[in-house]
Amino acid sequence: MTTLHATSGGESLPEAAARRLREVMAGIKLSQKRFGELTGWGRGHVYQRYSGAVPLDIAELECIEETTGIQIDYLLREKGPKYVPPNGPDTGGDQVSERSTVQSCQGAPQGLRPFLRLVQSEAVAQ
Repeated sequence: MTTLHATSGGESLPEAAARRLREVMAGIKLSQKRFGELTGWGRGHVYQRYSGAVPLDIAELECIEETTGIQIDYLLREKGPKYVPPNGPDTGGDQVSERSTVQSCQGAPQGLRPFLRLVQSEAVAQ
């Protein structure tokens, strides 16, 4: 399988997405524990994606955006806003609300990598 490179430094797309996720989480003061609570994912699942050991799949990216407000486009392409509060603009500035009412994504399928195919097809089209 061909590895897609997201940066001139040779960083793969999954590595870049994990790095951007870490950066945004730090910026909005979202801990791994709270991230797991919002998404409904266990500690190990969160750590594997957070560290980049396991690439994020499209269902996981959608879950992250829906539950935390961290934007898919930013994670994949570093375009657009990094973060949009999931419950609207009145959730306390740049922090994820402790009272978030967004449902977790426990049913998200695991192990899919369609976003790589999507980005690869976009890269070929350019």
